[in-house]
This record gives sequence, structure tokens and C-alpha cells, in this order.
Amino acid sequence: GGAGIGAFPEGIDQNPAYFTFLFDAAWMEGPVSDMGSWWSRYALERYGAASPSASRAWLDLGATVYGSDPRGPSIGDGFWREKAKGGLKCAPLLDDPSDAPAVPWYNASIVLRAWEELLSAADELSGTPGGAVQTTLRYDLVDVGREVLERVADERATTLLEATTAPAALAAADRLIEVQMDADRLLCTDPSMSMSSWVEAAFSLGESHHRGAGLGPFYSRMARAQVTTWLPVCDSTADFASGVCSLHTDDHTAPTLQDYANKAWGGLVGHYYAGRVRCYAAQWAEAEPTARGINITAYHGCIDDLARSFQWDTNGSRFPLCSAPVGSALDISTELIAKYGKEVMELGKAHEQSLGSVFFI
Repeated sequence: GGAGIGAFPEGIDQNPAYFTFLFDAAWMEGPVSDMGSWWSRYALERYGAASPSASRAWLDLGATVYGSDPRGPSIGDGFWREKAKGGLKCAPLLDDPSDAPAVPWYNASIVLRAWEELLSAADELSGTPGGAVQTTLRYDLVDVGREVLERVADERATTLLEATTAPAALAAADRLIEVQMDADRLLCTDPSMSMSSWVEAAFSLGESHHRGAGLGPFYSRMARAQVTTWLPVCDSTADFASGVCSLHTDDHTAPTLQDYANKAWGGLVGHYYAGRVRCYAAQWAEAEPTARGINITAYHGCIDDLARSFQWDTNGSRFPLCSAPVGSALDISTELIAKYGKEVMELGKAHEQSLGSVFFI
């Protein structure tokens, strides 16, 4: 007999629903024949009280982001379908296979509906409209909202990738940065989705485990490096030749492990990922009016400079990070659903049409 059960969490996004199902499975007599019942029970257990809206939300999520669509080819894309960064975190011409927007394997409008249902659940569970929202529900509101905005950003990032003139590229960059900044505000409402929580914990560890050594700033810098370039950014090409660090050394090769630990976190999306899109837009702004492309060397140099500055800004003077929670997850979710709802519905229609079916919501 076994002595226990365990899991290797790398690559599964630290998702509570995933872990709950994984460890439930050890006590099941066989495969789950009714996932609908499981999702409804999960909603009850997660929030500690019955909420019809929460149950409907998780049923929708179970059929989409936690499911697969057998009608289309998206289930066959394997590793990169799951590891692709999504539009909030990608930038053009980085020569990283994971940087292309993910192939959608679900209808984004159903996930939008789940986001709306979680808003309704907040009223049902608090007892007063607009009242205090519990920690687990706030996390789920932000996480589901992030998923919806990723799909909006996918579409806008694709438009940017396909732009071949300066006016088109600059307009597309503005639209992508817009959704990145909106997502950043939403992410800053929950400490679990905040870059500041990560770097503050690293700083504290460096100070407490090495009394008198003053290693807090170093730990903070390494924490910033891990979620951006993994290896710290090189100071120069000479530094790259003599040590282990990250740098673009030619126009067609991504730095080793760049974006390996990418995260959609408040502060990181708004400063770093949106900053890379700004680097791309800046090159188009400087290009000749008739140019059909950009100076890729200068673009990659801008990204290296951004990453280096972000990693060394341990006091937050240049890139101030939100100390979550900042703002209301309820209010910002309500605002962003109204702002992006129509666009997401169009994405849902396009998805269903690409699969040769008709979908009504």
C-alpha cells in the first residue's frame, strides 16, 4: 500500500480547483461520472454556503477552461496550448514559441458569463448587495476576470503581430496596452495576484535569514528576475560571455529561459509586460513612413534595458508596485464586464462559427 499522496505543482498555475479534484480523486471508487455534481459541491465547499450563482459559474468554468472541445483541433495542440503566455503577457518578435497567443479551446463568452455569475454570488453570499466579499470569492473573481481579459488580449495581440505599417502597429499597441492596464488594476485587488506580495516576501526572507548581511535587496532582485527573465539580466555582452545571465545576443534567438516563470500579477503586467509592448511601439514610431518592419536589435535592446531596470528597482522608485489589495474586485469587475462584454461576445461567436456550430447565450 501507499504511504501517502502528493503532487508536482509546476505548470498547473497553482489552481485551487485543480488541486481539490486531484486530491479528491484518491478517495474516489472510480472515474467521476457526473462532473456537474462535483462542480456544484466544489462551489459549496469553496465558499462555505450555498449560492445558485456560484454553482452556475463553476459549471460554466468546468465546461470551458477546465474542459476541452472535442469538435475542434484545439485539443491537439498539447504543451503549447497550456504553456502559451496569453495576450496579457506576450510581445511580438521574441522568438519564443510560448509567446504566440494561445489557441482557444473554449468559448470565451461562457467564461464571461461565469464572471458575471460570480458577481451575483458575491451578493448572495454577503447578504447585502455590494457588501464585503470573502477572500476565496475575491480570488476567483479576479482569476476568472483575468482569464476573460487574456482572451481579449489574445485577439488584440494577434492584431499587433499582424500589423505591417506604423499607423496600424501603433493603434494596435495602444489597444493591447489598454487591456493590460485594465487587467493590472483588477489583479491589484487581490494579494495573491500581486507582484508586491512576491518581492516583499523575498525581501523579508533575505533580511531574516541573514541577519546583518543586508540581503533583502538581493533577494528582491532575484525574485524580480525569476518571473521576468529567470536568469538576471546581463549588464553587457561581456557579462554574458563570462557568466550566467540573460541577454538578447542576436535578432532571432530568445534568451535562455526568458518568461519561463511568467505570471499575470498586478504591477508585473502594468510595468513589465505592457512596457515590452511600449518598446515595440517605440520602434514603429521611429521607423520611416514607408517601413514594413522595425529595428529588431533596438527593440530587443529596449526589452533588455526594461528588464534590467525592473529587476534593479528594488525600492520601487521607478516601477512602484501596488500593495494589494488596492481597489474593489467587485467594482472593477463590474466596470470591466461592461467595457469588454461586447468584444468577448464577438469572440465567442467567432469561436463557435470556426467549429461549424451555432451557439446561443
